[in-house]
Amino acid sequence: MSEIIMGVEGLDSSDSRLAVTNALYKYSGVLDINVSPGGEEMRVRYDSSNILARDLEETVQNEGYNVKWLRE
Repeated sequence: MSEIIMGVEGLDSSDSRLAVTNALYKYSGVLDINVSPGGEEMRVRYDSSNILARDLEETVQNEGYNVKWLRE
């Protein structure tokens, strides 16, 4: 199991958090997602044999949000 922490701009509403988490959970390798209450940080636990951190980042960006930083 691997973990990535992303700083994401614009996840300040429950609708935006739900949209991004639903998009990420479409991957079978995503095990758990935790978004901070203010939405500024997202922690994703995933199976790195099924998905890459880069794919997770691109998914968030494809939902229309900027990833400010990434930490594995």
